[in-house]
Amino acid sequence: MTDRWEAPDSDLLGQTLSDPPAPGLRFSRRPAQRTYVRDVYFDTREGELGERGATCRVRFASGGGCVLAVTLPSAPRLSSGVRGAEPADLFAADSPPARQIRALIDPARLAPWLELEIERAWRQLCWRLVPLPVCDLVLEAVTARRGEFTARTHEVALRPRLWGGGRAAAARMAQVLEARLPLRPVGAGRLQRALAALDAAQGQALARELRGEREVALVAVEHGRLALRRAGADLRLPVQPGSGEAACRAALRELLGSGEGQVRLIGVVPASGARPASEVWVARRLRERGGPGTCNGSPPPISWRVWAHPCCATPARSRR
Repeated sequence: MTDRWEAPDSDLLGQTLSDPPAPGLRFSRRPAQRTYVRDVYFDTREGELGERGATCRVRFASGGGCVLAVTLPSAPRLSSGVRGAEPADLFAADSPPARQIRALIDPARLAPWLELEIERAWRQLCWRLVPLPVCDLVLEAVTARRGEFTARTHEVALRPRLWGGGRAAAARMAQVLEARLPLRPVGAGRLQRALAALDAAQGQALARELRGEREVALVAVEHGRLALRRAGADLRLPVQPGSGEAACRAALRELLGSGEGQVRLIGVVPASGARPASEVWVARRLRERGGPGTCNGSPPPISWRVWAHPCCATPARSRR
């Protein structure tokens, strides 16, 4: 039986710890428990440790400790932790992993190249009539960061206990999970999956750049007020896929119900990570359709804020 799966990020995944479990099972009365750790991987600029198949990882735990772990091909992992230490202190310590890393490379040449933020949540499963934990349902979300690129992976796991029919409970719960979620068995470790997700994000960004994909960020100003789009509790500039004046006016129509006004391109923000290049347009002398503060007769999800900037006083380039 497969005990670990890769899962997509979805509302269904987040509800797994609260939805009713498999028939005959129930969650314990204890709420879901959560832990947070951050793994930082070190290497030289030339990637010399990676060329040797070695990894150097420092784990920062929520309790304030650091753990240095060094892995070599065909050798057991060496690890050592110190509460409140910094990575440089771990590299200089008299511990097996520190001595190993100093034998491989000068620690002064090491720098972070990969960061994994790991959030783990789990709940205990019990048989409905027996208040004895027999299995843990674990959700793990990993946010990987490498340079300007970010990617997320998700994992669902079942950890059966050695008593009380834990394997039978895990098998029953596995059937329910596979019916609820589009799962696939985990075929690689956390590090390999994170690197694969980052490579995919970088490939998608390169493909967008080769296709010349851009987006338009609209700065709509009227009477010294700036129109921002509401996104939950946040206020953001309206953004529209595309390029040029046509995309700018499309964003204006979506925001105010009318594409009329004076628009001017004030600059282009280069692509960064998964975000494509952005054209920044200023729109003035706006015309709202459906009455002030409305869009097609219904209230739009926008908020006007007082704002002044020299670019808003510059004559517009085109009017239509």
